[in-house]
Amino acid sequence: MAERRDRYAVIADDLTGAGDTGVQFARAGLRTRALMGDWSAPSVEGADVVVINTESRALAPEAAYEAVARAAARLRAVEARPVYKKIDSTMRGPVGAEVDAVLDVFELAMAVVCPAFPDNGRVVVGGHLLVGGQPVARTAIGRDPVAPVRESFLPALLGSQSRRPVHHVDLRMVEQGARRLGEHLATLRREGGCVVAVDALNDADLETIVEAVEPMRESVLLVGSAGLARPLARQLTVARAGAGQTRDRGGPVVLVMVGSVNPVSREQMARLAGARQTEVVSLDVAAAVQDEAAWQRTVDRARERLRQAASAGRTVVLTTPGEPADVEAARGPGRPGGWSPDRWRAGWPRRWAPWRWLRWTRRPWPGWW
Repeated sequence: MAERRDRYAVIADDLTGAGDTGVQFARAGLRTRALMGDWSAPSVEGADVVVINTESRALAPEAAYEAVARAAARLRAVEARPVYKKIDSTMRGPVGAEVDAVLDVFELAMAVVCPAFPDNGRVVVGGHLLVGGQPVARTAIGRDPVAPVRESFLPALLGSQSRRPVHHVDLRMVEQGARRLGEHLATLRREGGCVVAVDALNDADLETIVEAVEPMRESVLLVGSAGLARPLARQLTVARAGAGQTRDRGGPVVLVMVGSVNPVSREQMARLAGARQTEVVSLDVAAAVQDEAAWQRTVDRARERLRQAASAGRTVVLTTPGEPADVEAARGPGRPGGWSPDRWRAGWPRRWAPWRWLRWTRRPWPGWW
């Protein structure tokens, strides 16, 4: 009988989050597959980590709960273990409701929440989420047009969103090390049905949190950004190697997908595009709001360019136009058909569905289309 391999589940609240978290697990050596749209049990075969994007960050709490609960139920049906709930590092969205959904479906005793991402200037001190040294509610995130964060104190924010009691673990406890932190978390877990917000100032603190939770991972959900996902991915890889569940790593073919119009993302992409052996493939966004035939032609042309570039061993960047004038030009053809800003936000991720079989692995992917 073949040895059963653990399959880990990651639930993200948007496409970007699924990407920046999925890549942490892939980089650590785990076969990671991101699924969008209508996936089925065969879609997860051979995967170590399955990443699901629920597109729930901008939803009302009740709708977000239902979306995450449905995703969690499907993951449970394919025997995936819930190891991570990916949230925004600035706590945008109905985080508490989404955490409740995962805990309910998988019948877990506790969630440990730490959105810190020190590399990006997001830390948690005294229970307060700081962005660039400022309480998150005082930054531009507090005025976000879709999901503003108006509370910086995590216990209060989570307490307003979750049905469960919320506890706080401060930096002094984290600095005592994984063993002491683990004992404290185990005490809270025995009380059952709670959410715990934990401070973290640097990557070492995040590693301590992951190490502290490891002995109780079967009953505790880790919740955080890509920052906390990184040490978790390393830990899972070590555990899998110890169990003899390693995999062969072939030569890398790197695919970068940039759909954001954020200036930082665009600057990063421009820098990458200037490197040697890099191919940039830009999708015709205007075709997305035309008929299906126009969109399919765009997909087919892009797919062929991607295939050729990957076969030649080049780094491939798949993107969309991002300058303000480009965005306005793309919206123009959609207005007669009723493509409002809200419909753009809801419909565009589905237009990316033809790319759902892309996987963050070291194995070349041209033959997977």
